[in-house]
Amino acid sequence: MIFFLTGCFILQGLRKIPADPPCIAVRVILGKRQKESQILKEGWHFFPFYPFWHSYIKVNITKKNKEFILESVRTPDSAELKIPVAITYSPGISEDGKISPQSIIDFLNSGGENGVEKILEEMVKERIRAWAGDKIEGPQSWKEALAARWEAVDTLMKALTGSPNEILSSVPTSILRKALKKPSIPPEESEEKIWGKNWEKVNDVLEKENYVDESSRKPLVEALKEREKAINSIRTGNGSRPIISLGITINRLNIGEIKILGKLAEAAEKEVVEKRERDAETVEFEHVRNRAKEIMDSLVCTHGEALELIQTERGKVKKEIKENKFTLSPETGQIVKDISEMALAAFSKGGKKP
Repeated sequence: MIFFLTGCFILQGLRKIPADPPCIAVRVILGKRQKESQILKEGWHFFPFYPFWHSYIKVNITKKNKEFILESVRTPDSAELKIPVAITYSPGISEDGKISPQSIIDFLNSGGENGVEKILEEMVKERIRAWAGDKIEGPQSWKEALAARWEAVDTLMKALTGSPNEILSSVPTSILRKALKKPSIPPEESEEKIWGKNWEKVNDVLEKENYVDESSRKPLVEALKEREKAINSIRTGNGSRPIISLGITINRLNIGEIKILGKLAEAAEKEVVEKRERDAETVEFEHVRNRAKEIMDSLVCTHGEALELIQTERGKVKKEIKENKFTLSPETGQIVKDISEMALAAFSKGGKKP
């Protein structure tokens, strides 16, 4: 009887944490989550007097992909943009290779998967809209915005997870990244107005901050390289940046293709097509000019004749050879013959000397 009761006690408390999909669990005692207890990994675990005394809360720790589509994001030139943001995250924050119980509790306190994704969406929307409309840090036109995906990821990552490493300068990171690169990246039109054609004003600010030469700027350059490395890693899915308040780890963060909306999109497309046509015409003109020179050198002809020949070869000018045949009646033929003989006789007589 004792063995039977013992077996029943053990069996009623045995519960399996599934491995597919991968899950972990937090132990609950008398309805309270245990922050100090270890995370329960997949497999069989014992919960005495389940579910009244001991129980558990299961958490799916599979990496989750979420895409947020931001519509009607405006730049300072009033352009309307569509910006897709892709985030891959996993519940829990790893400490020494182990997920901390507190981070799982923070994840649950944030509403679990649905709650965390709603909070992330609000954070992403707020920061991206602020960045796009910023007249100093953000893009100043839709053209700059299309090329500023790296800068957008940098800004968003700092807002979500904090700065991966500190850049000790008042100059925006996106500007420093261009100005201190070897060779430096030329400024955009709007950046040139603020920082100079060759980043002169960046140098002025750095000198005031005691970055007077290459030697003193070396720590700043190294910090920028580390920042760039961290951003590139998070964009490709090789990163690991925690959001402590939500109890999650960001594994990937990237900005998709930024698109223009409204009538401006049509105008931009037309501009692209026209530029493509102009470029094609330029290439064609160079080809015709070189071909004309070759023909003039080889055939000893005029420039106009060479161009006419090229246009004929390319089918731009059509030349036709027409052959006309006339049929004469015998009477008409005899008349023509008589006239020819009379003309020939007169010509011969006129040509003799008296």
